Amino acid sequence: MAKKLTTEEAVERAKRAQENRLNAIRDLAEAHHNVTTTREQTTQQLAQIERETTRKIADAERNHTQHYNAALTSGWTTTELRKIGFNNPEKTHTQKPAEKKTTNPNTDKTPPTNKHPK
Repeated sequence: MAKKLTTEEAVERAKRAQENRLNAIRDLAEAHHNVTTTREQTTQQLAQIERETTRKIADAERNHTQHYNAALTSGWTTTELRKIGFNNPEKTHTQKPAEKKTTNPNTDKTPPTNKHPK
């Protein structure tokens, strides 16, 4: 015969079940907090890396321009430098990418057909 469940045993079982559910919520809340914190921290880190990278590139470009201008001052011409393989740095890093050409349907070169209904 099955043992009769007492009130105390039923309450104890319910408490254990609730404790397991609460532990699951606690773990979920901690994981959620960890994701949120990690996203915030990595976003800040990426922004910092981006700022540092931009600064490093600007410094390197400025240094390159100074040395290019020093070469010009010492007697080299832009044509000679270009033949050697050194393009004008001011034109190189400030150049914008070419814009895409779009076709205008109103400028279609095909002549209209002169079909008249009979």
